[in-house]
Amino acid sequence: MRTQINTLDENWKKIDFVVKQYKDKDALIIDEVDVIFQALDEGLATINMVLGSRYVKPLREQAEQFKKYLFTLN
Repeated sequence: MRTQINTLDENWKKIDFVVKQYKDKDALIIDEVDVIFQALDEGLATINMVLGSRYVKPLREQAEQFKKYLFTLN
């Protein structure tokens, strides 16, 4: 389980949030959201699987923190 959490963390560190200018405005929007949503879906599925395990007790705090992080993106 620790490996799964660490892999998730490493995968999220590799994701780049590409932004582009919104029309002629002085604002930016996130582009290429499909990659982000796919990583978010996979991450939530993995972290929920980890939290559902009966062996999660020593890692529960770390897993809950990561889930909170993913929900912030959602």
